[in-house]
Amino acid sequence: MTDTTRRQAPRSVLSKHEAKRCRLFARLSKIGFTPVLLLLLASMAMACSDDAKQSLSDTAKSIIKEKKKSAGKSEAKAPVPISVYTPPPQSPLARKVHPRLYLTPEELPALRQRLKTLYREEFQKYVNELDRHFDDLPESKIGGILYLDTKNYAFLYIIDPATLPEFSFGHSREQYGRKAIEHAMYIKRETRHDRQSSAGLQGDNGGYLNLSLAVSYDWLHALLTLEEKRTLADAMIRLYDTRDDEADPGNYVKLSNQVTGYIHSGCAGALALWGDDLGPGYSDKAQEMLNFFNAVFLERSLAVGDKVFEGPGWGEGASYYMMGITNVSFMAGAASTALGENLFFKHPFLRYNVLYLLYNILPLKLKDNYYLSRHDTNSLQKVIGSSTGRICAISAGALQHEDPRIAGLAKWMMSESGFGQKMEDWKYFDPRIDYLFFKFIWGSAEVTPLTPEQAGMPLTYKLALGEIVMKSSFDKESSTHIIFWAPKYWYAPHAHKDIASFTIFKHGSLALDAGSPKNANDFPRSSSAREAVFHNILGLYDPDEPEDADDRNFMNFSFSARSEADHWQDEEYQPNGRNYIGEIKALESSADYDFVDYDYSAAYRGGDKSKASSAYRRFAYLRGPENQEFVLIHDLVESPFEKRFLLHTAFEPAIADDQITVTNNFEVAHGRMIVKSLLPVQKEILKIGGEAMWFTDADGKPVKSRGPYVDWGAYWTGSYRAEIRSKNGEYLTVMQIGDSRTLQAMAPVTKIASAVCSGALINGQRLVVFSKNTTPQRSLNYKISAQGLVSHLVTGLTPNKMMQLKKNGNVFLNVKTSEQGVMYFKDDPQGSATYEVTE
Repeated sequence: MTDTTRRQAPRSVLSKHEAKRCRLFARLSKIGFTPVLLLLLASMAMACSDDAKQSLSDTAKSIIKEKKKSAGKSEAKAPVPISVYTPPPQSPLARKVHPRLYLTPEELPALRQRLKTLYREEFQKYVNELDRHFDDLPESKIGGILYLDTKNYAFLYIIDPATLPEFSFGHSREQYGRKAIEHAMYIKRETRHDRQSSAGLQGDNGGYLNLSLAVSYDWLHALLTLEEKRTLADAMIRLYDTRDDEADPGNYVKLSNQVTGYIHSGCAGALALWGDDLGPGYSDKAQEMLNFFNAVFLERSLAVGDKVFEGPGWGEGASYYMMGITNVSFMAGAASTALGENLFFKHPFLRYNVLYLLYNILPLKLKDNYYLSRHDTNSLQKVIGSSTGRICAISAGALQHEDPRIAGLAKWMMSESGFGQKMEDWKYFDPRIDYLFFKFIWGSAEVTPLTPEQAGMPLTYKLALGEIVMKSSFDKESSTHIIFWAPKYWYAPHAHKDIASFTIFKHGSLALDAGSPKNANDFPRSSSAREAVFHNILGLYDPDEPEDADDRNFMNFSFSARSEADHWQDEEYQPNGRNYIGEIKALESSADYDFVDYDYSAAYRGGDKSKASSAYRRFAYLRGPENQEFVLIHDLVESPFEKRFLLHTAFEPAIADDQITVTNNFEVAHGRMIVKSLLPVQKEILKIGGEAMWFTDADGKPVKSRGPYVDWGAYWTGSYRAEIRSKNGEYLTVMQIGDSRTLQAMAPVTKIASAVCSGALINGQRLVVFSKNTTPQRSLNYKISAQGLVSHLVTGLTPNKMMQLKKNGNVFLNVKTSEQGVMYFKDDPQGSATYEVTE
C-alpha cells in the first residue's frame, strides 16, 4: 500500500455525515473547545437520531459563526479613555441657564413673533388640539404621543400664554406646566427596567423617552420643585445606568439605526442636568454623563460622520437611514442650543444631509411614487411621504441662517420638487405630532426654495462611505442614475459587500443590487443578499472557499473588520488597518464625463488568506444625448483565481457573442443597456436565473428565497445575472445606455490596445484610454483610426504635469494633466494616427 493510499483509506470508511461531523469538531477545536467538550459533543452525536444529529450540527455551526463574530471583541483593545468635557465658554450650558434644549431665553421673543405672524393659524390649531386632549390621562396615550404631549404642554408653559394675547388658550401657563409634569412623572416609570430598546426610545409616531424627560426638566425648570427635579434627574440617571452596552465607547459603531437611539440615554440627561445643584452626588453624575455625551455623540457620531463617512449618508440603506438620521438630528438639535453652536452647520455629515436623499432618488415614477436606491437591509423606501418631509424640514429650518443654499434646496425638496407632501397630508399627521418641531422650532416659512440647478448642485457627488452618484440631469423622470461604490472604510452595521460595485438606472432598472432579505410579505425575499456575489463586482472564484459542503460560495472579499472600532482615530481606520478597505486614486467630473480610479486591494487583505495581491476598478461615464451615453469599466486584478464580471439584471438578458443586452419594459419603464466585452479575449459569457434559480451562489446552488421574482419584485431585486468568466486579470467592458423604444443596436466600438494601455473608441468620436499600470504613468501611446473630431479622455497619467503630445511623431500640443492625472483634448486624426504622451 502506498503512502497516498494509506492517507486516503481512513477517509473512505467514513460516512458522509461522519465526515461532516469530523470537520465540525475540528473547527470547534480551532476556536477554543476543549477535548472534554468535544468528547461530550461526539458522544451526543453518536446517540442522536438523524434529525437530532442534524440539529446538533446546525448548533455547532451557529457556535462557530458566533465565535467568529465575537472574535473581534475578544481581541479588542482598551477603549479610548473618556476625557473630561467642558462646555464651550459662554454657551447656555456653561452659563447654567434654562431653557437650553432647542430653545434659549434669548430666542423666545423671536419665536413668539413668528408664532404671531408666520404660523398664526397653525399655532391656534395646535393649542386647540392640546386643549381638547387636556383631560386625557397619560396612561391612555399610546407610544410616542405620550412623549410628544409631554413636550407640547411644556412648550405652552415656556412660551407663556400671557405673552400671546392674540391667541385663545383654554388654560393658564401654570396649568399647562403642571400637565406636562404629570406626563413626565408618568413617563419616568418606564425607566424602571434593565434594558432600553429602540422601540422604547422612539414611539410609533415619534418622540423620545429620554428627550421628553430632559425637555420637561429643562423647559419646566422654573416650575419644578427640588423634589420633582430630583425625581426626573433620577429617572434620567437610571436610563443612563441601564443603557445598552453598544452605546459605550469601544463596544460598537455608533452610526447604526438603533445605537443612535441608545446613546440618547445619558446624552439627553447630561445636557439637561449639568450645572444644577441638586444635592450630593448629582453634580459628579452629571459630569460623567456629559463626558459620555462628548465621547459617544460629538466624537463617535458627528466626528465619525465627518471623518469616516466623509460626507452625508448612511451605511445601512434608506429605511434605516430614516430612523438613524432622525435620532441623530433630534439629539443634535438639543445639543446645538445647549452648546451655543449650530451642529447642523458645523458638521458636514449633518449640513449636507439632504443630499443623501437628493442623489439617491431614482428617476421614473412608479405606482404613484419615487423610490430611493435600494440596500439589502430594507425593501423599497418611498420618497413621497412623511419620512422625507420631516428630514427635509429639519435641514431647512436648522440651516436657514447659516446655509440658506442647502436650506433652500431642502425647502424645494419638501415643497415644489414633486418629491414632497404638504405636512397635513403626511401619514399619521397630527398637530400634536408634527407642529412643535417641524413647524415651530424648525420652521422654514421664511426659506426661499432653490432647485438643484439654482443651488449649484453638481451632477456627480460623492456621498458617505464612497457612494459616488453620477447623473445626466436632475430630471426626475428621464435622468440617468449611476452609483459606483468606492469605500475607503468598512463601517460595520448591516454593510453590504458591494465594494467596487455599481448600479445603473435609465428609464428603469438596468444594473441593480440583487436580492432583499427584509421585505414585506407581498414582496420577494432572499437570504444572503448582502454577500459579494449579489453585487455587480469582478468576483474571484475560489472553489475551496466554502468551509463546509453545505456552505455557500459567495466569492467574498477577505478583509477582517472590527465592528467595535467606533472612533475615527482607531487604528482600524488608518492605512493598513482592518477597516481600511480601499482608496480612490482619482475622481474627476466634468460636463462630458466622470472618471473614478479605485484601488480596493486592501479588501482582499487579511482573513485566512488573501485572494488578490492587487485589485483596481476604473469607472468612466460619458454623458451625451439620448442613446449616446456610455459606461466603460476597466478591471485590473492580480489573482490566481478565476475572475467573474457580474451583472445583475431585473429581467432575462440576451447574450450574443461578446454582447449582453438588458431590457426593462416593466409597466412604464423603457430602458435598455447593451454591454460589449472587449477584454479578455478568451472568456465565457453565460446567464443564471429564472424559475427556481432566482439567486444562486458562485457554484450555482440556489440560496433560500421566496419568489416568484417577476414583475415588481424582479424590477427591484433582480431575477438573473450575466457573468463574464476568465482567468485573465484585465477586463474592459463598454455599456451603452438608452431607450428600449429607439436603441436597437450598439454603437460601433473599437478596442484600442498598446503595451501600456487599453481603451475603446466609440462611434469614431469618443475615446477613453486606461493605463495597464496601477501607478501614474509619465508616458503612454496609442493608435486610432477615425475621420472627424475625436474627444480623447486619457487617464492614469502623472497628476499636475505639463505633458507633450505628439501625433505621428510631431509635437502638436502641450497639455497639463489634471490633479487626478487625466488629460482631455479633442483632435481630428484624419484617418490613422499614433498619439504619444510624454512628460
